[in-house]
Amino acid sequence: MQTVLDAWPRWEGTLLAFCKHVREALHVPFGHELVARILAAYGQRHRARRGGRSPDEIALRGAFRTFFSGAQWVGDGMQVSVVVDDQRLTFNLELNVDAHSGAFVGVSVRREEDAAAVVEALADGVQTTGAPPLALLLDNRPSNLTPEVDLALGDTLRLRATPERPQNKAHVEGAFGLFSRVLPELVLETRRGPEELAQAFVHIIALVWARASNHRPRADRGGRSRAEMYADPATDEQIEEARRELRETAERQELARRTLEARRRPEVLTLLDAEFERLQLLDPERHIRVAIAGYPLDAIVDGLAIFDGKRLAGTLPEGVDARYLLGIVRNVAAKSEGEHIARRLVELRLEARDRMLAALVAARDAVCAGATALADCVDRALATPSPLERTFWLDSLADVIRSGDPAQHASLYTAAARRIEATFAVTPRERHDAVRALADRVVALA
Repeated sequence: MQTVLDAWPRWEGTLLAFCKHVREALHVPFGHELVARILAAYGQRHRARRGGRSPDEIALRGAFRTFFSGAQWVGDGMQVSVVVDDQRLTFNLELNVDAHSGAFVGVSVRREEDAAAVVEALADGVQTTGAPPLALLLDNRPSNLTPEVDLALGDTLRLRATPERPQNKAHVEGAFGLFSRVLPELVLETRRGPEELAQAFVHIIALVWARASNHRPRADRGGRSRAEMYADPATDEQIEEARRELRETAERQELARRTLEARRRPEVLTLLDAEFERLQLLDPERHIRVAIAGYPLDAIVDGLAIFDGKRLAGTLPEGVDARYLLGIVRNVAAKSEGEHIARRLVELRLEARDRMLAALVAARDAVCAGATALADCVDRALATPSPLERTFWLDSLADVIRSGDPAQHASLYTAAARRIEATFAVTPRERHDAVRALADRVVALA
């Protein structure tokens, strides 16, 4: 242990490399966990701890309602980069996953994550499975809410993912996690058109991976593959129950959106409508505008100005949409709220201090008018636990001493110091501090 503790302060590098150095160079047969515990126990390294699950997340675990294969798909997109002849091209891989079986049903590869990607992935899923789902869950990206998507969905219900809850799309997010782990670096050198070849290459890789995964047995499903589970037929009763519950979910979402919109100020929504049109921001169902309208008008105007200024300066991140504006407004409102809180904190603290000092001033006037002003000031200074009141009474004690004959200052100070040091109700350190503070006030050096 001492060898580890002596070597760590001189080490430059990662903990993993240090553990290897301990075993191979220092010949100390300690594992990574033991080395980390030793360094943490002796305060040489603080171990990073992961934040635990929130109570809300734990309570809702397993609350995602699934019905049967084909009842509900979950869709989302991820960015995939391909290097062709030293040119890096980025494509959006749109994937649809069946919520019940986990089967990967539809794939689309395009340059942008747009409405066409959602439509293509849905069509590919229909071709793969033979029928559209009863519902398709998508996030709140404006391109997912366009009339083109609604037209392609037909009788399929479109459900929104719950904001700020990534586990709501755990099926597709987990699929992307697996895909990222097995995806190699895509680098091509070819004389063909780089964009067309790169797009085809990503599409083939995605199809091979998805189809291979669909037929791979799953230990958590009794050895059955996704394809086998997706082939399980659903009864008419199951279909009707699923359609009813999914329709009720969609209706509740729409009712909540309309209720929220009705609570917003019409003039603010009118302002946002005009600005969204001018900035060409996509928000087909006013979902983002309704969210922005819930913030103070100052934050909204400032957020619009910041967004437009970044747009004119060319500093907006690539591919941002109306949600970026919502984030700006949210941050401006939070900053303004913090400033107001800080201002009121100072004002209230000053007011409280003034109220307290007013009572102390009245008490000081009564004490200093008496014959035992010196003793009373000492007793009051040491009887209070408040630093503010102790300082006030020590100042008052110094004023009493300085108001007398200068020839008597030393004797008065000595008498006060003797009384302070004889007050055993407070600690020696507090008594010594009080004597020193009184000396500083009676005999100033500068």
